[in-house]
Amino acid sequence: MNDEAKLLGGVGSALLALGITPYAGILFTLAGFILLLIAVKQISDKHNDKNIFRNFLTGTILNLTGIAIALVAATSTLLNLSSISDIDNLTALGIGTLIGISIALLTLYVALVISGLLFKRTFNSIGKLTNNDLFSLAGNLIFWGSLATIILLGGILIWVGWILIAIAFFTTETNKDMTETATIL
Repeated sequence: MNDEAKLLGGVGSALLALGITPYAGILFTLAGFILLLIAVKQISDKHNDKNIFRNFLTGTILNLTGIAIALVAATSTLLNLSSISDIDNLTALGIGTLIGISIALLTLYVALVISGLLFKRTFNSIGKLTNNDLFSLAGNLIFWGSLATIILLGGILIWVGWILIAIAFFTTETNKDMTETATIL
């Protein structure tokens, strides 16, 4: 792994972990995904394995799309509820709103699980290429966390997974370090 991919991946992962920050979180998340996309693309190209980048890109698109759908559904629900003028409309609107929210949450959940699986594949591959098991551990945490989002524990696992990805990038030896180690031996 080259120094640039290592830095971009580490900073991008750290920004994703900061995505829980109020107000600025969405900017951190977008910037983090962009930096990680660049880093993963460099790793994918260097090792001539297009699946690494393809999995990460598809997972990123699914993840961001699922979040966007949930945000749109939540916003439209709040706008609909604020427009209620009488009690008779409340029941009809309430059922429609409940169905809309349920579909949006199910869409978000499916998108998170599929993207979690794709992230797991990406980081398992990077872990094998770099001989750094932290990538695989973090990828597994992101996947299991996405499955566990249904019970709200998953968010914590995903967050820890992104922190471990950052640590994995920063602790992985660069090509220069690997060459020096091989020369000494």
